[in-house]
Amino acid sequence: MKQLLKSMFALWLVLFTLSAAAQDSTRIKERKFSFASYNSAGILLGQNNPHLSLQSVNGVQYGPWFAGAGVGLDYYYMRSIPVFIDLRRLIIPKKNLYLYADAGVNYPYIKKPKEEETWYQSHYQQGLYLDGGIGYLFSGEKQTGFFSIGYSTKRLRETIEHTYIWGPPGMPTQKENLRYQFNRVSIKAGLRF
Repeated sequence: MKQLLKSMFALWLVLFTLSAAAQDSTRIKERKFSFASYNSAGILLGQNNPHLSLQSVNGVQYGPWFAGAGVGLDYYYMRSIPVFIDLRRLIIPKKNLYLYADAGVNYPYIKKPKEEETWYQSHYQQGLYLDGGIGYLFSGEKQTGFFSIGYSTKRLRETIEHTYIWGPPGMPTQKENLRYQFNRVSIKAGLRF
């Protein structure tokens, strides 16, 4: 898992550096391919307390369409790393309104407890990640910012293995399979390079 995190961070750093070097990134060019990067921080609101979300999406802009790949940190209930494909489309170009849809895989990134403190073991597995909504682009003198609101779903699976402490020797290990699904409202703001 540490190697995956290091690789994703290195990829994000390279793409972020490339996006900073992209020329004239504040305007969406008509019918020309250009590199674009959306970097955001947000809040996830659901039945649980509000939690932080960080994302970086990098890809290609062609007219009103944008397609790219993204990675993030999702702190809602159980910390995880969503890796996803992102598609955006300006629906009213003069008003800078766009729709977006994300789909991908959500990898668990959970701290493991010390073995001497637990009498069971938990194994987490990845699940589906979906996010979709509407956003607004606004331009400053040198940067383009954005704000979006959407609906997000995060799924994870957990397998818990434990043995009975007071049972006779040779008792089989008991397994419980749990499935988590978190539906939340996603509010994000950030910069487009």
